Amino acid sequence: MIASPWEAVLLKTPIHVLQASLWHQSRVGLLGGSFNPPHRGHIHISRWALRMLHLDAVWWMVTPGNPLKDPATYKPLPERLQMAQDCLTDDPRLLATDIERALGTARSYDSLQALTRHFPQTSFAFLLGMDSALSFHRWYRWRDIPHLVPLAVFGRPPAVQIVKSCPLRRSQQYKHDMLSQAEFVDLAPSRCYWLHGGPLEDVSSTKIRKSFENNAL
Repeated sequence: MIASPWEAVLLKTPIHVLQASLWHQSRVGLLGGSFNPPHRGHIHISRWALRMLHLDAVWWMVTPGNPLKDPATYKPLPERLQMAQDCLTDDPRLLATDIERALGTARSYDSLQALTRHFPQTSFAFLLGMDSALSFHRWYRWRDIPHLVPLAVFGRPPAVQIVKSCPLRRSQQYKHDMLSQAEFVDLAPSRCYWLHGGPLEDVSSTKIRKSFENNAL
């Protein structure tokens, strides 16, 4: 029998809603996305989150679909999940999962609501790159998401100027904290942590797909 979340991680056990007891009192970062394809930027943010927020693990939530993106550009979920899992063979604290498919959710608000219900003793943080933070106000029930779990936004230079232009940062509904070094912060709802002080990889799934398309011409 698996006795701890670390054993589950090391064994690469698929995360399931029935495994809540394995993640009791764990600190888990959630990185959602299509991962179409996954790339070193995803890994960079995940490792940065582990260090800066003192997380026990980061779950990649490979989404079945994104309401803001054209479904025609997606590879099938099993293929994207396999690509993500193949990227994470070097760090057992990073796990790729299709838990949104298991939960029957696709929108972040619905997924986070379900996760906090199924994992009541787990402290979550929802991880966002700056590009996602800048479009966050377009998401379904975006104002309610930080009230479910705290957000951690990973900035890129010049972070200060970009953060000031972000609608999420201007919201007064949440407590905003800027972090430039690792800190054991409280992963409580209604908090937004803005992390800076480290370079981000200048890469995206869209750029990778376009590169493949151009090379194929």
